[in-house]
Amino acid sequence: MLRFPDLTDVIYELGNFIDGKRSISDIRDAVSAEFGPVALPVVVDYFERLAKTGAVLIR
Repeated sequence: MLRFPDLTDVIYELGNFIDGKRSISDIRDAVSAEFGPVALPVVVDYFERLAKTGAVLIR
C-alpha cells in the first residue's frame, strides 16, 4: 500500500466499506476498483491490527 500517493485516502475507504456484511476480500476488491491493485495480505493485516485494538470485530 505504500505505493499510493495518499495512503490516507485508501485507509479511509477501507473503513467506509465496513458494514458487517462484506468480507475483507470484498472490501479489498472495492478499494482496488477505486485505487488500483491492493494486495489482500496487506488489507488482512490492517484489519487484524484494528481487531487487536478492538476497533473492529472479525467474524
